[in-house]
Amino acid sequence: MKTPELKKQIIDRINETNSEQLLADIYRWLELTGEKDKPAYIFTEEENKELDSIAKDVEAGKYLTKDKADKEIKKWLGK
Repeated sequence: MKTPELKKQIIDRINETNSEQLLADIYRWLELTGEKDKPAYIFTEEENKELDSIAKDVEAGKYLTKDKADKEIKKWLGK
């Protein structure tokens, strides 16, 4: 995929999402790269597939908030 096409697809996905957390994560990742044209890390194809899957889960509401996760952990630990 050529750069202009990829940019358009990324922008379209960002415009479609209502997930504040996803947008914040994308923004933080972009800030971490430092240089605008130099990525901080190049993901493998497998990592990209996993990230796509995670993004779909988040958009579908399939995630735990920090509070819910803390409660689940306490349950598992018997506390």
